[in-house]
Amino acid sequence: MHPTLAINFALILAFGFFSTYWDIKKGIVKNKLIAVMLVSAFFAHLASILIFPSLLDALPMMTLNLCFSIFVSILLYIVNIWPAGDSKLFIAYASLIPLSVFVPSGQPFLSVDFLINTFVPVFLAMFIFLMIKSKPSEIKKSLKFTFNPYTIFMVFIVLIGFMWFIENAFAFLGMFMNYFIMIIFLFVILEIFNKIVPFNMEYVYLFLLVLRLILDYRSVFTIGYAYELLGIVFAFVILRYFVIDLGFHGFTVPKKIDDLEPGMCLAEGIATSQEPGVKYEKKRLIYFSEIQALMERGRVKFIHSVSFSGLNKEDVEKIKKLRKNGDIPFDEVMIHVKTPFASFLFLGIVLTILLQTNFVAFIKYMYF
Repeated sequence: MHPTLAINFALILAFGFFSTYWDIKKGIVKNKLIAVMLVSAFFAHLASILIFPSLLDALPMMTLNLCFSIFVSILLYIVNIWPAGDSKLFIAYASLIPLSVFVPSGQPFLSVDFLINTFVPVFLAMFIFLMIKSKPSEIKKSLKFTFNPYTIFMVFIVLIGFMWFIENAFAFLGMFMNYFIMIIFLFVILEIFNKIVPFNMEYVYLFLLVLRLILDYRSVFTIGYAYELLGIVFAFVILRYFVIDLGFHGFTVPKKIDDLEPGMCLAEGIATSQEPGVKYEKKRLIYFSEIQALMERGRVKFIHSVSFSGLNKEDVEKIKKLRKNGDIPFDEVMIHVKTPFASFLFLGIVLTILLQTNFVAFIKYMYF
């Protein structure tokens, strides 16, 4: 083990225990801790270069990886896949990746492995937990929701056409997508387009599909590509639809409206009702983010803010007042149970440092 790797790894272990502790106990990652991690990373890299001048050659790759980490963390925050605290923690951990790790790999985008080492365990843990906890009827209902023919068809269309152009764009930049990177980017990119594009994207996806079939038909019409495509589609719909939909039951608890507090994330939003004689109704917030409202194409008008930060003080006061006045006809709503994601980030960065790749590629290299 390179001496600089040992120093940075010790820092990661120390900061990892602190961040995990505070996330589990308080549900937050303190900005002061993030600042200390970034400052520590700067001095650790400076000391590494002064002691081992040859590591200066790895500085451009480390800088490029950090810039990529900032870009990805902001994207994931914009589409509300994680809150601001986890976004900043991801950047802080990426800054602590030792310079010596970049030298043997020659890979400037180790944060891609960091993402895989973080998110794959998250979804595996969620999947196992939900399959054990959920009732057969709930699993059956989520499977029916997941394998909707139109949903499957659109995933095929997007993968064959749109994602092929994205994949080639990243290849031009020197980044090559593997199985899991494709799924992660498909999830993120689709959510971004759902949020920022003001028109229906289906026709764009169909146009790109036809264009790819013209330009790359030799690759598309092969048995190998068919197997790869089916694998990605199955994995994506299970993660994107089945786990999230089933998670509505597994990671939510009922809460009396009188007991609501600022910071709580509603799993059932309170929206203006379209039914005559009913002012407000409950609406499932599967993704507990603004994306949910956008996907409803403006039909749902929530009476409260919808974000990872949860309800604010004004929201709580408004909801309680409407309930007291009898305008809200129900006395409880489902709220999300917060998951200490900092622990998965900690696991992800430890795996990345120890393996210097993602654990899926490591297992494939060792046993296949």
